[in-house]
Amino acid sequence: MTSQQHGVGGVDSHKDTIHVAVVTEVGQPVTDNEFPTTTAGCRRAVAWLIEPDPGPAGGCPCGRGRGRAD
Repeated sequence: MTSQQHGVGGVDSHKDTIHVAVVTEVGQPVTDNEFPTTTAGCRRAVAWLIEPDPGPAGGCPCGRGRGRAD
C-alpha cells in the first residue's frame, strides 16, 4: 500500500509569466513550472497542477491584475 502525500499549490502571475509551485505541508519544495501569461498558458498551468503528479488541484489567477490573460 502506498501512502498519500499532501501538498500545497501556489501561483504567482506576472506580466509575461505564470509561475506555479507545489510544496509539502511543511513548506519543502516539490516541483515548479513556468507558463506564458496567455489564455493557453493559464490553461496549461491549471492542467499541470491537477495532474496526479505533481500535486493538488489549484486555481490560476488569470484575468486579474498584472497577470491578465489575453
